[in-house]
Amino acid sequence: MLQNSNDRFMQAEDIAEALGLQRETFLRKRNGLIIEHGMPAPLPGQKKLRWHREGMEKWLRQYGEIKSHAMRTAGSLVRIHVDRAQLTAAYAAGAAA
Repeated sequence: MLQNSNDRFMQAEDIAEALGLQRETFLRKRNGLIIEHGMPAPLPGQKKLRWHREGMEKWLRQYGEIKSHAMRTAGSLVRIHVDRAQLTAAYAAGAAA
């Protein structure tokens, strides 16, 4: 994966890049990701924010799978909405005839 820091740790820049975010955006969303999505907290007592690479990479894989599933589900809901609108229009046209 990303190698911006040494092999055992990841920094905010590494995680932001993996999530497709700017560093500042990641830092702003960090607490929400920890609380709502189970992202590991940064190591305590560090002057610069760092995370254990192994735990963070595991979380990134899991989070990616969750987001991917959510996107597929959202796509299904859009298709259902479109199908519903088309069926309603077809039934209305049939009832009017």
